[in-house]
Amino acid sequence: FAIGLECMGLSFAYHPMPSEEQSIELIKHAYDQGVTFFDTAGMYGPFSNEVLVGKVEKDRKEAYP
Repeated sequence: FAIGLECMGLSFAYHPMPSEEQSIELIKHAYDQGVTFFDTAGMYGPFSNEVLVGKVEKDRKEAYP
């Protein structure tokens, strides 16, 4: 089963939002804890959620199955 992280609060809706550095560290920590699903949506920015998760994803050697 997938363990997910809702990423909306990293770039949309809730204030104050974390810095980009804090958000990246959170996503990295989530990966390390076994999170396999990152919930994003184009309306959170637009597309800033996807860009944020992508910054972490591009540095990861393993890809989603």
